[in-house]
Amino acid sequence: MNKKKEIGVTKQVRDKAFEIIRSRSEGIRFSELTAELRKIFPDFNKNMINSQVAGLRNHPDFKDKLESKDSVGKIFKAVKPLSNSPVKTRDAPLEKEFYESFASYLVEDLRECTVAKKYGGSPNKRGWSNPDVVGYYNLSMGSAFKRDPEIVSAEIKTDTTYDALTKAFSQAAFYLLFSHKSYLVVPNTSNPETLDILESLSIAFGIGFVLFDPSNKDDPNFTLRNRAQRHEPEMEYLNTDGVRVIRFLEGKGETG
Repeated sequence: MNKKKEIGVTKQVRDKAFEIIRSRSEGIRFSELTAELRKIFPDFNKNMINSQVAGLRNHPDFKDKLESKDSVGKIFKAVKPLSNSPVKTRDAPLEKEFYESFASYLVEDLRECTVAKKYGGSPNKRGWSNPDVVGYYNLSMGSAFKRDPEIVSAEIKTDTTYDALTKAFSQAAFYLLFSHKSYLVVPNTSNPETLDILESLSIAFGIGFVLFDPSNKDDPNFTLRNRAQRHEPEMEYLNTDGVRVIRFLEGKGETG
């Protein structure tokens, strides 16, 4: 048998062997595979067929198309082709899914408020006067100390782009027109340089700065980086947006 004919014969055996393997999703044993090949090629040398099958996993044309011997042993099994269909991943939690948990964080952990509720999307909004979460600290009616409630507002973002985060800071700063305290709440997965800038700005403006895990709505792991400082709101805004927030918190206004 000349060299060219020999190469052609061995290639036929390898190609047919892989075709058979690929048709068996559960795989096929060496003995079964060689037996089928001998039926297909009765005139081919038995030892040649056996050697071609034995070396199939190491052949450059097939080594990436067959499962390794370590994973399937003596079974010959084709590697499953990658699907062209996009892999469906779990959607990231929406921003609004963190409103209630941060409201609880303001009351139970930071103790900045006696009452806090989600407010984002409220029909009472006017421009940027629509924080995601609002709360107030109000002394009990039986207290000997009388004072007006202190309003706390918060802006929460799940978008980690620079533009979204800087806009969120601007919104948190705007809330100080009618709030005594304001918090900026952003993902801990944001760019570290952007987080450093936001933290420095928050300290300079007296805005509270909190990081959280945006991938876990059930346990966001809110982490305080900078506590909000108290400000005196602008009376014009306090008498409009501030009063609207207080009425909402007391159940006298429309819900968010």
